[in-house]
Amino acid sequence: MLAVLCLFGALTKSSAQGPDSNYVRIYQIIQEADGLRERGQSKAALTRYREARQELLDFQKEHPTWHQNIINYRLNYVDMHLKPLAEKLEPKGVEPVAEPDLTKMTPEQQLPALQQQIQELENQNTLLQDRLKEALAARPAEADPHALAQALERAKELEKERDLLRVTLETRTTAPPQLADPATLQEEQGILQRVQAELAATQRQNLVLQQEIKDLRARGAQPMSDSDLARQLTAATTTVEELRTANLDLRTQVAMLEARIIQMNEMSADDRARQQIKSLESELKTSESDLKSTRKDRDSLAKKLAAADRRLEKRDTEGEMLELESQLTLAQARLDVLEAEAVPLTAEEAALVDGGSRMSVSLKDTNQVNDASSRANRIPPGAGPLIADAQRAVDQRQFALAEEKLKEVLQQDENNVYTLAHLAGVMLELDKTEEAEVHLKKALSIDPNDPGSLYLTGYLNYQRERYDDALDALSQSARLDPEKPETQYFLGLTLFKNGDRGPAETALRKAIQLRPAWGSAHYQLAVVYATQKPPFKELAQWHYQKALDGGSPRNFELEKLLEPDAAAGNL
Repeated sequence: MLAVLCLFGALTKSSAQGPDSNYVRIYQIIQEADGLRERGQSKAALTRYREARQELLDFQKEHPTWHQNIINYRLNYVDMHLKPLAEKLEPKGVEPVAEPDLTKMTPEQQLPALQQQIQELENQNTLLQDRLKEALAARPAEADPHALAQALERAKELEKERDLLRVTLETRTTAPPQLADPATLQEEQGILQRVQAELAATQRQNLVLQQEIKDLRARGAQPMSDSDLARQLTAATTTVEELRTANLDLRTQVAMLEARIIQMNEMSADDRARQQIKSLESELKTSESDLKSTRKDRDSLAKKLAAADRRLEKRDTEGEMLELESQLTLAQARLDVLEAEAVPLTAEEAALVDGGSRMSVSLKDTNQVNDASSRANRIPPGAGPLIADAQRAVDQRQFALAEEKLKEVLQQDENNVYTLAHLAGVMLELDKTEEAEVHLKKALSIDPNDPGSLYLTGYLNYQRERYDDALDALSQSARLDPEKPETQYFLGLTLFKNGDRGPAETALRKAIQLRPAWGSAHYQLAVVYATQKPPFKELAQWHYQKALDGGSPRNFELEKLLEPDAAAGNL
């Protein structure tokens, strides 16, 4: 854990150093100054430009070999915006233009320095002339001739200095660099992109390390498994047996020492014998102390062993109880299906019943509610657009696209039951049954009472002709979400395959009650009535016609069964 944290800190620190990163920080200050200037905040822009200029100069001193063309370009860019703002906001006083020390500069550095000095002198000369004109226009009577003469003289000197610098500049053989050299800008953009890429990579590494730290902490907080507890119990049992053996050896040694003491007391009473007896008594006391300590350790281990036995017994009991509760819930779900009260006949169906010979009862009330809305609220935050895209793809039967969108949602939360169930449904449409089964098992391991996952599990087992497994899953799904017509439909088919015609009829009628115009459900119910003994051909014919009206294709074998003289049989 400490090594991971140290590595995390080292990556963070390294990403904050280096000339590239420092230049990016200065570049951001310049961008901020540009934004302030464009919004009319001249004073704040002037402050940020000056800060950026000083940072560039310090950076140039600290890293003299780092991309001098970029540094000079940015210095010229800052000065181009800095001086007009300074003249506008600080018109008082004119500072003398500092002359660059050309002896300490390379030829490449001298040209920008001379060009900058010329620009400063021209700006200063224009400013002095404007101020002189303003002063003469405002107060001609009080103008000081001496001050006027000095100003004129200073203006002439500045003009001479400007001309001299121009001549010096023209004599240089090397052309002056462009202010906005495309190559320089491209080089600067490359540095910015490289720093941004390094920053993004560092952030990704930080996220990976944070996830590793989270996993380590989670693994550290996991409770002890049954296998670990069993290993500790075995070790404790072995230690107890070893202590018992050691105790027996100690008792034997104590008995031998006592016998020696008695023998020596009987032999003589001289000093040497008494000294030996004292020595043996001392050894005996030591052995008794060791025996007491051993007994204490043995008792402590025995207590731990008994506590471990109780914990294992409790765990076994709890596991058995959970298993019994699971079996009881499953049995109750099956019982609900098998003992479900029949769905009453409609008025049109009742007209076909001869003399009211069939029982008509109301649908059994239930307190279960559809959990779809609460599950939809548990989708990962921000995944709503992906869920909507997946739903549109399903509506258009573009199941591959729906699979792609749902997998993107699953990357945000791999344990989201809603997404796992819907992804399994899409994979079943694509005949990816193995992958669908994996997602369904994971969803049910997280939430064993998710009706959608149970329904799809039942459907998958029905397709594989595992009718008992299908009945278990569909019964539980119907108990949790009794208003889903598809669950009732496949539950009816499964019951019919198992020979439970009465419960199959009830489930299929419940599906039609929930979706009256469902042709497939009407067709299956027609099969139930046509194949029962005795067959109920009138009701079968009525539902078969409803199936045809609902879009189901004709079935000539069923039509033969519905003929007046045909005998009922299994389709």
